[in-house]
Amino acid sequence: MDRASLIRCRDLGIGYGRRTLLRGLELEIASGDFLGIVGPNGGGKTTLLRTLLGLLAPQAGTVVARRADGGTLRFGYVVQREHLDRTFPLSALDVVLMGRYGRLGLLRFPHAADRRAARDAMDRVGVGDLAGRPFRDLSGGQQQRTLIARALAGEPDILVLDEPTNGMDLAGEGAVMDLLAEINRGGMTVLMVSHALSTVMNRADRLAYVRHDRGLFRLGPAADLLRPEVLGELYDTPVRVTRIGNHVVALRECDAAAPGPNDPARADGE
Repeated sequence: MDRASLIRCRDLGIGYGRRTLLRGLELEIASGDFLGIVGPNGGGKTTLLRTLLGLLAPQAGTVVARRADGGTLRFGYVVQREHLDRTFPLSALDVVLMGRYGRLGLLRFPHAADRRAARDAMDRVGVGDLAGRPFRDLSGGQQQRTLIARALAGEPDILVLDEPTNGMDLAGEGAVMDLLAEINRGGMTVLMVSHALSTVMNRADRLAYVRHDRGLFRLGPAADLLRPEVLGELYDTPVRVTRIGNHVVALRECDAAAPGPNDPARADGE
């Protein structure tokens, strides 16, 4: 059965002010998708995201965003942690309750149903036991899960994340990406921006590569785009794509060919 289209872009031009970054983009996001928008820093990823969310007007073409029933799409937005003021004396539950404010209306306060929704969201992402803890005292991974819970508490149609693993160690990054994959398998549409291809390429089912300085926009199934010729064009360097277990790994050709510090050939001086 076909999945409902939530966002459809036709002949889209993106940019800001009088500066155009990319033109002629064709993009569709359907219910249940996990789309990763990737590319180098400054490549136009955030501009594309802001246009999809309706925060920037298209410079050309159209963006149609609506639910299958014709209603307005509700986005759950997870901000970058480094943009937060972590000195706020708020508990983790207070932070998650903020996700309900868009549903409450002006000058209304959370009710019991809102608190239940917030606690359910915290349980869903594995931080239910941290509800009473000060947000500022949580680890980076716990804070990120709390922010994801805040977005989910608003019962969104699309969960949107901008560089959600910035500043995390390998274990924290993997745990957050595993969580997002689990949320997506539960039926939530996920839209994620990341400059780190390796972070998203094994979880997203589709990828959009954005690099405006070379006029590049590539969209398709992850398996189709994770090819050496495509990645080499995007990153302007020869790339080797290989598989380790269930994960695809992309390396610069020079790094893939060079002996590592523990390689016997290097130890022997070869």
